[in-house]
Amino acid sequence: MFFVLSKTLYFIALPTTWLFLSLVYLIFSKNEKRKKKIRWFFVIGFLFFTNSFIINQLFFLWEEPPTPFASIKPNQYDLAIVLTGVTADYKSPKDRIYFNRGADRILHTARLFKENKVKNILISGAEFSLDGELNTKQRSLREIFLLCGVPDSVIFTETASRNTHENAVFSAKFIKNKFTNPHCLLVTSAFHVRRARACFEKENIDTEVFSTDFYAHDPSSLNEIGLVAMVEILTPTADALGKWNVLTKEMLGYIVYKILGYA
Repeated sequence: MFFVLSKTLYFIALPTTWLFLSLVYLIFSKNEKRKKKIRWFFVIGFLFFTNSFIINQLFFLWEEPPTPFASIKPNQYDLAIVLTGVTADYKSPKDRIYFNRGADRILHTARLFKENKVKNILISGAEFSLDGELNTKQRSLREIFLLCGVPDSVIFTETASRNTHENAVFSAKFIKNKFTNPHCLLVTSAFHVRRARACFEKENIDTEVFSTDFYAHDPSSLNEIGLVAMVEILTPTADALGKWNVLTKEMLGYIVYKILGYA
């Protein structure tokens, strides 16, 4: 029920859904008076949601800023909790990992360990292939950490969780059984930090966050933007529309989690 409800709300809230429905109405409706209003809605909505400057500003406000590596002291964290959901399974041969966005979650955590800033690593989340089976050893994130030189003895996995709420619930159970009051570092994508942090705080896990995989670049004020850059900003892009889908889904997920008491 929760899955169906969340997917339905997500579909309804997507800017692409409203733009598509507006276009369909403009093509098939014979009500000229209403079509005039819908036409303005479509044009303004299209220019707004395909504007790279606007979506970058919003992502910059939503995402948790990066933590400088130099600001983290040696052995500051007992455990780095890395959330999965960054791999794909759409390509052969099946003898390697294919990453979507989010590989920074793994690489930055490996660097934190190599620089002695974290002592242990917990990979939280099931890693499934398209056939519904758990990925094989060579296609697991554990293997990537091993290739980065992280010892197997400090890598732990939690493969029961299928969403952020369950990441927090099952990670909390693992931590309570394995550690005594550990200082944890939660590693996930910057756009996902707000929801993830709220879920882990709900489970009373002492954790700080380390943001990776940023959608927003450092914004420039309008008076710093040159003519060429201004033309690029005003040019509609499919990339901006895709980013709106990501941000809409995450903000809606955060609200739903709050309502359900998960965060």
